[in-house]
Formats: sequence, C-alpha cells, structure tokens
Amino acid sequence: MIDEAMVAAVAAALVGKVADGLTEAGRAALKRLRRRTSDDPASAVVLSRAQGHPDREAVAALRAVLRRAAVADEAVAGEIVALWQQMPAPRQLPPAPVYWVDRLRELAALEQVLRDNARRRVVLLTGLPGVGKTALAVRCAMSVAGLVPDGQLHVELGGASPNGPLSAGDALGRMLRSLGVPPERVPAAVEEQAGLWRSLTADRRLLLLLDNAVSVAQVRPLLPASPGCVVLVTARTLLAGLVADGAQVLTVRPLDEGSAVAFLERVVGDRRVADDPAAATDLVRACGGVPLALTVTAARLAIRPQWPIRRLLDELAHCRGRLSTLSIRADGDVSMTAAFEASYTGLPALAARCYRLLVLHPGPDFGPAVAAAALQLSGQETVQALTILVDAHLLDELPGDRYTYPNAVRDHAVLHASDDPEQAATILRIIQWYLAVALAADRILTPYRRRTPKFQADLPPVQVQGLAGWDEALDWLELERVNLVEATSAAATFWPELAFRLAYAMWPLFHLRRYHRDREVVDRIAVDCAQRLGDRDYQAAALARHAWGCYDRGRFDQAHQLFARSLVLGEELADPHQLAAALNGLGQVALAQQSPLNAVGVFTRALRLYQQAGDRRRTGLVLVNLGRAQAGKGEVQRAVDTLTEAIEVFADLDSADPYNHARARIELGRVLTHAGEHQRAAAELDTALCQMTERGSPRGQALARWALGELALSLGQCDSAAANLVEAVRLFEELGDREAADARQLFESIERR
Repeated sequence: MIDEAMVAAVAAALVGKVADGLTEAGRAALKRLRRRTSDDPASAVVLSRAQGHPDREAVAALRAVLRRAAVADEAVAGEIVALWQQMPAPRQLPPAPVYWVDRLRELAALEQVLRDNARRRVVLLTGLPGVGKTALAVRCAMSVAGLVPDGQLHVELGGASPNGPLSAGDALGRMLRSLGVPPERVPAAVEEQAGLWRSLTADRRLLLLLDNAVSVAQVRPLLPASPGCVVLVTARTLLAGLVADGAQVLTVRPLDEGSAVAFLERVVGDRRVADDPAAATDLVRACGGVPLALTVTAARLAIRPQWPIRRLLDELAHCRGRLSTLSIRADGDVSMTAAFEASYTGLPALAARCYRLLVLHPGPDFGPAVAAAALQLSGQETVQALTILVDAHLLDELPGDRYTYPNAVRDHAVLHASDDPEQAATILRIIQWYLAVALAADRILTPYRRRTPKFQADLPPVQVQGLAGWDEALDWLELERVNLVEATSAAATFWPELAFRLAYAMWPLFHLRRYHRDREVVDRIAVDCAQRLGDRDYQAAALARHAWGCYDRGRFDQAHQLFARSLVLGEELADPHQLAAALNGLGQVALAQQSPLNAVGVFTRALRLYQQAGDRRRTGLVLVNLGRAQAGKGEVQRAVDTLTEAIEVFADLDSADPYNHARARIELGRVLTHAGEHQRAAAELDTALCQMTERGSPRGQALARWALGELALSLGQCDSAAANLVEAVRLFEELGDREAADARQLFESIERR
C-alpha cells in the first residue's frame, strides 16, 4: 500500500541525487521510475521543473503526479514501492554513552511527550554545559526509533564550539543534502531553504536532533512541518521563543549524589569506591554532579589504577584551578584546559587582555562602562573586545548589555589573571568606578546629606551617563546592587577608605528599597573599616548607620547599644550633628520599646542641637519623631501641632526631601485619625500616598496604606480598610520589614468582626 510518507520520500529521490546511496537494484528502480514518469508529457513537465527548481510548490506538484500515476498504473505503483524499499534512511545519531546511570524519570517524561500525537512533538532540553543533555537526547532518540521509520538526522549547531555556532542556512544545507538534494540545487536564501525543507519533510516521519543550539533564530527555520516528525533540541539556555511556539521544556539537572557515585563506580570499579566511600562522595560533590566533569575525573582514575580516590580529591582541592585537574588528553583529543587555551591564544591582544582582567570584576556580571574603566579603554574599543569574546564563547552576553563568564571558562580566565601584573590596579580601577558613580547617584537621590570633600578625593574622573534624574539614579543602584556589595567587600581588605565610602554611598538604596541582608553586610564592613582607619568621624557615622539597620529589623537592644556608642564618639568629637543623630536614634528605639516619655526627652535634646546648628532638614526629621512620641503619651493636640510644624519645615527646605515630607504627612494623618478629624486625615494620607508612589518608595507606600487602613477602619469602612491593609502587608513582607506583623494583625482583626 502506498502512503503519503512513501510518496514524499520517492518524490525527494526523483529531484535529488541519492543514487550513490542506493543498491544496484535501487538505482535501476529509480531509473525506471524516472523513465515512466517522463513518458507522460504533463508529468514530464512537472518532473523537469521539480528537478530544476525543487521549491515547495514544485515538490508538492510532483507528489500529486506520483499519486495519480500510482492509481492509474499498477506498474508505476510497483516502481514507487520498489524504489522506496531500496532507499537508505539517514541514521546520523551519535553513539549512545557507554556509561549511563539514572535519568529514568527524564527519559519517561521525554517519551511521554514524543509519543503524544495530539501535541507538537518538539522538546527543548536545557541545562548547564556538560550536564548530559546530548547523552539523554540520544538515549531517548534510540528508544523512540520505531516512531520515526524515515530516519534520524543529527545537526551539531555549535553552541559549545570555539569556532562559533552554525548558521541556520548552513544547518539547512546539511539537512537537505542528507535527504538527497544535490548541493547545486540547495537554494541560497535561508527562507527558500526552509521552504524546501518543510516540503521534503511534509509527510515524513523523521527524528531531528538539533544539538547545542544558541538561539531561537537559529532553530526555528530548522523545524519540520510534519506532525509525524520528532524534534529534540539541546541548549545551554532556555530558548523562550521555542516554548512560545509550543515546544516542551525539560531541564536536565546534575546527577544526585547517589547517581554520581554510581557513575564513578561504573568507570573505576566498585572496589575502589568501596575502599574510600567518603572520598568518592567528596569527589562527586567537587564535580557538582556534572557528568562531563565526572567523566574526566573518572578517566584520570581509570588510567591510574594505583591511585586511591583520595589522591585525586586532594589534587583537586589544592590546585590553582579545578580546570587543570579536570583535564585529560586521550587519543589525540584536546583536554578541557587545552580547548580553552586554544581559544585564548587565538584572540587578538586587546581581547586577550580583556578576557584575563575582567574576570577580576567582583560581581557576577558587568556592563561595558565599568569594563572600559577597568581596562582604561574607550567605549568603542571595549565593546569590540567584548564582542570578540562573546563570539569565541569565552563570555556570555546577557540581556541589558551585560556580560558574564561561563562557570567553566571562569577558572581558565582566573589562571591567566593571577599572573598578570595589572591585577591589583585593575581591581582598584573597578572599585573606584563603582564609587564614583554611586556617589553621583547618592547626590541625586539624597542631595541634603552631609558630605565632606574627602568623599570625592582620589577618585578618577568618571563620565556618568544615564543618571539624569531620580528614577535613573535609583535604577542604577538597583541594577548594580550585588556588584556594589561585592565591590565593598573586595575593597575592605586593601582599601578600607574606599570600602567605607562605598558603604556610605549605598545609603539611598537601603533607605528606599531596604535589602536588609545586603545592608547588614555593608554596615558591618563600614564599621570595621572605620575602626581600622582610626577615623572617629567615620566610626560615629558607621555605628549610627548600622544601628538604623538593626532598628529596621526589630533588633532594638542591639540598635540601642550601637546608638549609645555613636553618642559617646559624638561627645568626644564635640560634634552637634553626630550627637543629635545618635540621640534621634535612641529616641526611636525608646519609642519602639513602648517608652514614649523617655523618647520625648531624648528627641527634645536632639531637636535643640539641630536648631542650634541651623540644620532645618534634620530639625524636621526630629519634629516628626517627637510628634509620634507625644501622640504615644496621649498629647494629641501637641502632636498635631508638632507634626504640622514638621510639614512646614519640609515644605520650606532649599533642598527638598520628598520622602520625609510625605512621612510627616503620614504621621499627622494617623494622629488626626485617632483625634477623630477624619476628613483632614484623609487629605494628608492621600497626598502622602501619591508622594511616596512618585518617589518609588515601596516602604513609604506601605506606611501610607497602613495608615489609610486605620482611617477606614475608624470610619467603619471594612472593605476599604481590608484592601489597604492587604496591600500594606504585601509591601512590608516583600521588603522584609518588621511592620508586616502589626499590619497583618490589624487586618485579621477585621476578619474576626
């Protein structure tokens, strides 16, 4: 019986050149069929056109001719069957892995998808390099061979190749030639190649393994149109566009500890593992459960039967880089180290310098601006060098014009960086660049902060681009948050002055967006560096900032101790600002510990100092806190007067402080709510919420929502109260702020009513 798959295969043979792959009987059948098809003038025209221009329409017309001829002439039908039986099906899958453990769950999941005719049978296998994506795909392909009788094609797309990825056009050309299309008849344009590919596979049942893909654009033209085809794609990254096209995703993860030890046993033998099971476990942990690393490690042991596992483990622990130990040379194949080294030595000098120095960047990824500063290059030169590294797969380009080193590559780059005489100078330039831009962002976000000239001393001139306003400055701090924390940590050892200044410059980020854990790391570094520098001004400021971090996390006793130490230093320095700042903090702690009477006294002292110093902004800050303490004592009208004065102070500042201006309105709104002045309270709180939203402060919005919930509850508007409190709780919890529990408790009281 002649089916569509048979007709499609024979049509492809008629327009292609498959004679070299046929037996003598097959070549004779092909010749007879061509002659019989040419006997009919109309069929001859179609055949001639298809052979000359094997596009989609021509091949489809030829298949129609063959179907009609087979129905009309039994002899033609016989020749079609004879030729089809003699045609070789491509079998291009690489050999299955010799050593194989686990993966039963992944195999079952893959087979379930591939046997489901109701969905598009395209599966994307993702995972880190060396995790076994190809091995799993090959195993799966062999297990479902019965579903694809027309052949198996394998295309290495070059995602892990030092020569770069294979283009879609080159991949299509290879696949078309595998199906018998002569090289001279492969179209030049990718669109035409893809159309011909879909035509030739329209009724076939093929398996296609697209290995080491790098992009959706590379893969999409290669997908066959036939629902009978099965496609397996392996890639180091998630190709989201394929998922949108209907591909199923399977993330291939490293082997678990037990499976990794079993893998090691398969290669080196059960006895060696049994001799030192602890060493075997530690070794597979050092390899991260990655099959490629396990294979190389096990091979080193296999060719050295006299070595105990512990010896290789010790070598791995004490070598300069793991990569050298996880490398072998066997049968002329290059090792992992040699593969990276070949790519490195082939780089232009500028790109090679970029490769070995930028690995010194303290954070996980970086942008071209800091790279230019580190290398002392122009922006154009830097981008050119980065592009070369990306093309050589020695650097990964991330969204947003960011770059990072692949894990395996990083070890190799570190080896070269450690021998470069520019190592220390490069790290210093990176830290100085981050400090200069962070200080620029700080000046935009908190122009009212006290600064001394030494904060800008010893910094190279930096062109700060993209920080035109508030939003841009805060976005930059958010983007570089992890890098700033890592740079602060890196600077602490050799450049404590720079580390302290970095910690100082990050205050706006922690003030507005919280990040409590990062803040604690940075605050501790600042305190340590200030003590090592012996600078009492720095020490007092660092202790106070660390105290505020503890206060925000509800560690009131620790905050009190730190503020008290800062107060002593302020007294020794006779610095009214330091004294008042410490007193303000102590008042906040007293208020949090339900001691409003004590808080009023401390705030009053701080207020007097700031007023004597002529510091209007900090006078406003203390007035806000004093108003809260007065309200806590039950002095409602006095609290209203104090908070109203605070709002007037903030409104009259030369350098605006919109966050604390809005905070004063929130506190006034809360006092007015308890005083029964609901209309005025609503006006203050609505204005404050708008201001906090404009400033992009999630904490400020949470405080305003909390107060609005209290107001609505006092008016008996439970639905409005619940909506505001739910939003307040969400924001507080996202920030990790201690107020979340109190806001949630108030919300739950509504549910109990």
